Amino acid sequence: MDIQTFINNYYEAFSLKAELPIAFWYSDSLLGELKQTQGCLFKALPAIRQGEIIRYLHFARIDRLISFEKVEGLLFLATPDILSGLITWTFFDNNNPDAVSTPFGSGCSSTITLTVNENRQGGHRTFLGFFDPSVRPYVESNLLSLTIPMSRFKTMYQTMRNSSLYETHAWAKIKTRINEG
Repeated sequence: MDIQTFINNYYEAFSLKAELPIAFWYSDSLLGELKQTQGCLFKALPAIRQGEIIRYLHFARIDRLISFEKVEGLLFLATPDILSGLITWTFFDNNNPDAVSTPFGSGCSSTITLTVNENRQGGHRTFLGFFDPSVRPYVESNLLSLTIPMSRFKTMYQTMRNSSLYETHAWAKIKTRINEG
């Protein structure tokens, strides 16, 4: 899986206005500056979105990665229009009722813990999140999250160009609205 190929495909599908997803992984070595946050980990989200790499549970925009090798999952911050495309892509080759799950929990559990556990089990569920009031102050009011474990993303990476995100009339209308937003 090539990161730049995915970025190109992602921008083509969602527009250059779409925010790149954030990869997260664990490491024994420190990358970036160790900063302590009081309370919610997602207080650091603005810095991550600007390109900083954060602590032993590392977060980085995918354009800052060299490879997907140690990545546990991808965190997409999505408006309703972008979320509709991500969900459509998720169901493209997996119409199981739990392909997109929304278990309630803290911001950390609904984005990180569930995704890491799913990845380590080789699972295929993705997770809607950022419904917990403790995380909402750290994101814009029109954003939710979708996390995709790498065990699922490996397949989705291969199917992206075949999904309805390319060359369909319905998605073209939504993409135009994303571009105008």
